[in-house]
Amino acid sequence: MKTRGQSLIESALILTAFMGLLVGMAGVGQMLFVRQTLADRARVAARWGALNSYDPAAIRRVVLFGTAEPTPGDNPFFGLTPAAVVVSRTEKALFATLTKPCSSRPVTAR
Repeated sequence: MKTRGQSLIESALILTAFMGLLVGMAGVGQMLFVRQTLADRARVAARWGALNSYDPAAIRRVVLFGTAEPTPGDNPFFGLTPAAVVVSRTEKALFATLTKPCSSRPVTAR
């Protein structure tokens, strides 16, 4: 039997599987980072809305840009649109909900 090249083939197969695993871990890490960052943006916006007068547009801008009054030309965070941010309130709570985050479940802060 010829065994020349067997170690090269085995190394190539193992390297391919390892690289796939590494790329998959990086993708999951990025998804978790984006989701956590969006949740923090929603939390900061809900807190801002609780401390200031109720202005849904300003709360939406806090989620999108990180500030209630962005400078002209600022880009929204991760390409969010104003339609993706829902601001609502009840008698006891203020909610900032991101309806289109990086996963299937919306991100809500109260």
